[in-house]
Amino acid sequence: MSFPPSDSIVHIIRQVRSLSDGGLVFTGGLDPINLPTRILLVRASMSGDTLWTERYGDSDEGPVGLGVAEHTDGGFLLTGYGTPPGSVNKSFLIRTDADGNQLWRRNYGGRASAVNGAVRVASDGGIITWSEYREDEWPNDWQQMMLTKWNAAGSIVWQKRSHLNIVTSTYDIEILPDGSFIGSGTSNLNGVLAKFSPTGDSLWSRTYSFTHDFHLLYDVQPTSDGGFVATGTAYRYEPLDPQFQTSQIIWVVKTDSLGCVVPGCQNVGVREYLMDLNELLRIAPNPVHDVLSAVLSLPPGSEVSGAVRAVLLDAQGRQVAAWLMARDGDELRLNENVGALPSGAYYLHICDAARWLAGGKVMVE
Repeated sequence: MSFPPSDSIVHIIRQVRSLSDGGLVFTGGLDPINLPTRILLVRASMSGDTLWTERYGDSDEGPVGLGVAEHTDGGFLLTGYGTPPGSVNKSFLIRTDADGNQLWRRNYGGRASAVNGAVRVASDGGIITWSEYREDEWPNDWQQMMLTKWNAAGSIVWQKRSHLNIVTSTYDIEILPDGSFIGSGTSNLNGVLAKFSPTGDSLWSRTYSFTHDFHLLYDVQPTSDGGFVATGTAYRYEPLDPQFQTSQIIWVVKTDSLGCVVPGCQNVGVREYLMDLNELLRIAPNPVHDVLSAVLSLPPGSEVSGAVRAVLLDAQGRQVAAWLMARDGDELRLNENVGALPSGAYYLHICDAARWLAGGKVMVE
């Protein structure tokens, strides 16, 4: 798809969604010469042929479409952001009919920034948006995540805000079979997965990071085992180091249904997870008959907060033992007898005062 130079010099495609008839719809922005961006919506057939294109938004607000979904009536829902004249960034929700004709538009979110915009349709036809919220008097970069349910006429049914912190952004949300929600985003420079009840109440929230400075989780999907997989990017702010070949990487997180990368994490008293130390954990022997040995090697420059605990949980998530790990240079060490435990599967979790550091499955025979 292209437009002549007289009409556009930049096309921005931010999301593509499959439709009930096998076709595709995608949204983004169209940047005409000497004019700000307008929202772009494109409807394509199942073979990829363009059926129609539509543009939305005032030319002086510079709007961009970020999220799109098909409504139950065959029409479409668009979310994104724009900056109306004399105002600040605002999120918008647009509903169209099946031919792309705009039915209504709602602006919301206070001083929302330009990185939010997921929209989904609930089983009852309600519209779900996953966006940001910011008050004028808050310090720079402080925002909240905002989950909103709208009816088909564009009125708010309920609205919940959470995760007030610096650099808080929302990216993707999915509706689960029981009507609950799983959302991805960023808060306080860490990647976030957050689960909410069907009425928007928080069920749990976990943050994920590793040895980078800024972590984003753009997309989340439920998996067949009841858990979730999320992916995004991470950045380093330092100049490129010859020993570190890139300042930006792609990362993937696989969790269980409670957001844990090792089952039972919800029972060890932390909600922040440092992801890249897990490959440095050595548990031996495994299976174990008597003495369990664990060594966690810390990369140069890594710091831990306070005492480091090793917590052993059974398969039902109950704590059966807890020990303090000894520090030996850049290694954390554990040697404990587990021979009195019943045979079976256990999960070892290693945590400092603030974060989950590593963990793994332990078989006792």
